[in-house]
Amino acid sequence: MNLISKRMLGRLQSKLVTQTLVSQSIIDLLIEKNLFTKKEIEEKIDYNIELFEQLVGENEKLLELTNDVLKRLPDEEPSEEEVFGGHYYGPIGEC
Repeated sequence: MNLISKRMLGRLQSKLVTQTLVSQSIIDLLIEKNLFTKKEIEEKIDYNIELFEQLVGENEKLLELTNDVLKRLPDEEPSEEEVFGGHYYGPIGEC
């Protein structure tokens, strides 16, 4: 693994830890202030997990199609003539 990958993983890990701590702090505050019970929050989290899994399952076919298209794209860059071949660059003001 190269240095850039290690740095990216380190940053992602740091963000994940921060996000987890913030989420847990918010949940703790909601419970302490008696706005929600722990059971209500757990039920909501479970519901959202199921909803996300359903969304992923429904979009799995779309992901497969997208990956197929990406695999079929050419690896090489188009030449300058292919990109600009149909354009006319004449004197300004004349068509």
